[in-house]
Amino acid sequence: MPEFWADRTMTQEACTARFVEQFSALGGEIQTFASVEALKDGLEACLQELCADLIGAWGQAADWPLDVEDVLQKWNAIRWDESTVTQFASVQVGITSCAYAIADTGTLVMMSSQDQGRSVHLISAVHLVVMTADQIRLRLGEVFADVQKLGETAPDQVPASIHFVSGPSRSSDIENDQSIGVHGPARVIILLLDAQ
Repeated sequence: MPEFWADRTMTQEACTARFVEQFSALGGEIQTFASVEALKDGLEACLQELCADLIGAWGQAADWPLDVEDVLQKWNAIRWDESTVTQFASVQVGITSCAYAIADTGTLVMMSSQDQGRSVHLISAVHLVVMTADQIRLRLGEVFADVQKLGETAPDQVPASIHFVSGPSRSSDIENDQSIGVHGPARVIILLLDAQ
């Protein structure tokens, strides 16, 4: 990679604005909040709007950047660490966080673990993501560097799966007719805490 590209820097505020723009351009939905309480209210409003019969979420011990446990309990969300994959097959809304977000591409980086099953964000029709602005990186290379460091310092903590999500699931047939939501969520909604 050319040095001029690898050495680029951007303020956190500019990085966040770029991520919001790129993610939205890919068909993703994003709502920003200035406080944890406002974000919780936003999560509650999203769940009311979606009217889902069954909601699933990462486990309580997952790497959540914010405590939204009271909202998840109120909606009786089934939890990855307490359920089976079969139970998650009927989940309509999956709620997770992410490890990182990439501003350049509008991409979420999902890392699996015992408490953070892939099915939560792959099987559901709608994927809700709770995250903070400090999880946003400018380039994909920054994420790879962090994963490489993790592999060198704590190899037992490297995830079995790293999944890159750039908006809703899209598929095209041979005639290039695009379909949304065939192989994954039809909607990806980010609830972003952007407290400057």
